[in-house]
Amino acid sequence: MANFPLLYDLIQSIDWTGLKQVDTVDDACDLFYSSLNRVIQLCVPTYRKRKFSYPPWFTSEIINNIRRKYQERRAYDQFKTMPNLVNFRELRATIKKQIKESYAAYVVEVQRNVISDPSKFWAHLNARKRKSRLPDSIKHNGQILDNPLSIVNGFSDFFASVYRHSDNSLLQHFETSIHRPTITMHTIVEDDIIQAAKKLKNKMTSGVDNIPSLSERLYT
Repeated sequence: MANFPLLYDLIQSIDWTGLKQVDTVDDACDLFYSSLNRVIQLCVPTYRKRKFSYPPWFTSEIINNIRRKYQERRAYDQFKTMPNLVNFRELRATIKKQIKESYAAYVVEVQRNVISDPSKFWAHLNARKRKSRLPDSIKHNGQILDNPLSIVNGFSDFFASVYRHSDNSLLQHFETSIHRPTITMHTIVEDDIIQAAKKLKNKMTSGVDNIPSLSERLYT
């Protein structure tokens, strides 16, 4: 788990005076992100991706018992010892009971939070279907794309190829022939951005800038 107190302290102590010494916006952006990334690397641990994915209702105890069960089975297959077989059968029965109880509790929790946190319901549904928001693979330009990045880029290339630009002459015709009230947008000032940032929800995912909404709320 990330060390959030240290993360907040280090962000507050960053020296941003270097931003005034750069010549271009791109250089300032690079300096800004490099400073944030150094802090994140110090405070946020990284983990290797698990080889096996488990449903969200699997507790750490269930996962540990599953590993022990496989160890006991491998030991019995190799040495043919009865204690390993007995332990394997006991763990198998225990795991079935634990999964049943844990799943029932998880369903109750999802039902209770379906209104306040709908994302948990959809996560539960996707876990049952063993699906994500992206398909496993797509075929684009005669090639099979089977990793998330290539799939997203494939969708982008396809929709870009079939997109049609609007006809400006038709738009001008409507603007001159139809009388409708005009919409006036006031100038956006810094206070407007600060107020909007304070209203961001904590559970919103990061945008293209990879900055979580929680950080934006805390430092505005």
